[in-house]
Amino acid sequence: MKLSNKILLGFFGFIFLYLTAVFAELRLTGIPNIMDDKNSIAETADISGITYLVLSDCNKEVKVIGSDQPRLEVRSFSGALLNKLKYGISGDTLTLSGFQSDISGTVGISVFVPRTGLKGITVKSTSGTIEGLQQESLQLSQNSGRIWMEDNKISNIQTDLSNGSTLSISKTPLDTLSARIDGSRLHVLAPVGLVQGTIENNSRLQLSELQEIQVKKDKNSHLFMYQ
Repeated sequence: MKLSNKILLGFFGFIFLYLTAVFAELRLTGIPNIMDDKNSIAETADISGITYLVLSDCNKEVKVIGSDQPRLEVRSFSGALLNKLKYGISGDTLTLSGFQSDISGTVGISVFVPRTGLKGITVKSTSGTIEGLQQESLQLSQNSGRIWMEDNKISNIQTDLSNGSTLSISKTPLDTLSARIDGSRLHVLAPVGLVQGTIENNSRLQLSELQEIQVKKDKNSHLFMYQ
């Protein structure tokens, strides 16, 4: 048998096993693996007026989405889980600080923020995504955790990464990126006009397209260009 045929057989065999496992779980538990608008329940809370967001020690991934209808949303198969989310609003700041539930199934936590009016995001020990923002500038402070930014229209980002943080930016062209990276990683797969800042304590900065760079780094940190 040709090697290419063996590879194809192996690929289709993997797909078959995966689909078998998915349907077996659905048959045993009655709960699908993939959650969408049709098979789940969305609970919402009004968060109009916020301009700052704090994600602190959240044990579930959080989606931050630019929207014309700001709201907090918890989506699940069963419903009745919004009250398990620890959150509070003080002035113009929304703080999420964990999800208290013994449910092991899929739970989606989304924060629909003002598309053009969010000033800053502070992240501590939380993983999440940021998408759909359309604004001149954004301040992002991150202490541990992992954040993916994609499909945003932001001219200037000021970011402070520390304590093993990872920030990945893609499909978000920038005029200026100002970064202080301390023991952390920043990956930028998008065009940038000016990159400035510092890299220290075994940090890593990866860039793709840029016009100008003004970065100071120590001998233990690394600066790379995507090829």
